[in-house]
Amino acid sequence: MMIRRLLLPILAVMGLLLAGCAPKDGANDKPSNLPPPDAKLTPSLAPSGGSGGKYALFITNANSPFWDSVEAGMKKGTAETGAQAKMQRNTAGDVAGQIDLLTQALTKKDEVLGVCVSVLEPGAQGIADAMKKLRDAGVPVITMDADGKAEARTAFIGTNNLEAGKLLGQKVKELIPGGGKYCAFVGTKSAQNARDRIAGFKQGAGDKFVEVEIYEDAVDPNKAQSNAETALTAHADASILLGLWSYNGPLLGRTVKDQKKLDKVKVICFDAEQNLLPLLADGTVTVTCVQRPYEFGRQGVALLNLLAKGDKAGADKMLGGRDFIDTGVDIVTKENYPQFKAGLDAKGLKGS
Repeated sequence: MMIRRLLLPILAVMGLLLAGCAPKDGANDKPSNLPPPDAKLTPSLAPSGGSGGKYALFITNANSPFWDSVEAGMKKGTAETGAQAKMQRNTAGDVAGQIDLLTQALTKKDEVLGVCVSVLEPGAQGIADAMKKLRDAGVPVITMDADGKAEARTAFIGTNNLEAGKLLGQKVKELIPGGGKYCAFVGTKSAQNARDRIAGFKQGAGDKFVEVEIYEDAVDPNKAQSNAETALTAHADASILLGLWSYNGPLLGRTVKDQKKLDKVKVICFDAEQNLLPLLADGTVTVTCVQRPYEFGRQGVALLNLLAKGDKAGADKMLGGRDFIDTGVDIVTKENYPQFKAGLDAKGLKGS
């Protein structure tokens, strides 16, 4: 998922794609129309001839170690397709910063193969307008991680966040059958992925889990830290802290651990930044729902290459008749952490 000025020290193992049932041992089964994460793309998905010197441009919604895995996937995608790719991180972490990066891409449209953007605010008309201008100029535009307005892009590559939230909720219901009150934490609660995750979590966890407050930090790590501390005091009866964006989990875990409240408060979250891993390994974090950002980059390069070349048959095959590629998630606990970590190591990733 997203940080301004965040310098916290995140692909998940080869798992199986989302299904509408509860996960078993941290995984779930569903066939995919996509190639396996480590398989070479077939000729129909990777046209020969490269990209003529142009590059696929990836624009993030903010800045965090989460994007390191996307960048690693981009490099894999370039090796498989012959296309080039670059990433520009929205270090400002705000709407204006993202609009500026999209506007810059328009001025370099002759160099850009296509644009893949993680939309910070789906309702921000300025972002949608900038995406439309790129498309009007003949530059393919897709989204990743956090979707935007459908009319401003061709497709979305990422997580079905509603289903991901549901899977996490189901796992939490299994681990904490008695339920409890919870506080949620996020950078921007209006972001589509945040809204879907919390809605899915409520569906999966059920009525025994009661939301008492959602804390918003505007992707500011200092605010995120103070939110964690405030919640433990203001809602002393809350037994669960839910981190919705990648940096929230590590902050929550360390805060609960530092305040010696691990016996009373469970930390659950999304993603697995590098600094979350030791907290997951020692049980400080009870469970996390991990996306596969490596695949955002890998599949994003492939799809933009197809769209830029006008290979409709190849793009249609990759999309499977939809405008959404679901890269799936993994539910990770202390018990299956060793297998998860081995998967990261195999790809040279420090987190996901």
